[in-house]
Amino acid sequence: MIFWILLALMTGIAALSVLVPLARAGRSQADATAGADEAVYREQLTAIESELERGLIGLRHEGSVGVGCGHAGIVRATARSSL
Repeated sequence: MIFWILLALMTGIAALSVLVPLARAGRSQADATAGADEAVYREQLTAIESELERGLIGLRHEGSVGVGCGHAGIVRATARSSL
């Protein structure tokens, strides 16, 4: 009986030693992806602002450009956080 209890404990420890690092790696990869996405959105926001300043797009077209890119809300949130 003690043999089976020890075997179950060792199996649990082995499973946890594999699963815990895998769970942490998944979280850090998600954080890295989010940071990369934010960098792209900031770059696109900068491009839109420079085109606005040069007069290539009108002020009324700015919103449609952001919606066309599919991330107008995120671009606006990024702009607010950078102010």
